[in-house]
Amino acid sequence: MAVEPHTWHVLIVEDDQRLAELTRDYLQSHGLRVNIEGDGALASARIIAEQPD
Repeated sequence: MAVEPHTWHVLIVEDDQRLAELTRDYLQSHGLRVNIEGDGALASARIIAEQPD
């Protein structure tokens, strides 16, 4: 039985949307799962809910 490789989950916290999207696109092109939040309060809630790596 084959074991599925782990897909890394990254949360980018960046208030510059253009920079965040550029970084997200780069990381996704290398196989990572990426979410973006624009401020710390929203990021804290997402960290609790999704527990990125």
